[in-house]
Amino acid sequence: MAVSETENGKAHRTPDPGDIGRRITLQRERLGLTREEAAARAGMAPGYLAYLEEHSADPSAPGIARLAGALGTSVDALRG
Repeated sequence: MAVSETENGKAHRTPDPGDIGRRITLQRERLGLTREEAAARAGMAPGYLAYLEEHSADPSAPGIARLAGALGTSVDALRG
C-alpha cells in the first residue's frame, strides 16, 4: 500500500493493485476454487481473473464487488 498525506495532514493508504491480485489468489485458493470456477461465480472471463491475479491491475468497483461476493469476502478485505 502506498501512503500519502491528505489535506488535513493525516496519512491516507491507497491499495497497491499487486496486493489486490495476491489477496484474490489467496482467497480463491483458500476456497479450493479454480480460476474458471471463481470467474464464473463473479460473472467475468477467466482470462480477466488471471490478469487481475498476475498483474498490478486495479479492478473496477463493480468488478471487485462481484469478486468479493464470489469469494465470500469483503471488498475491504481484498483491497487491504
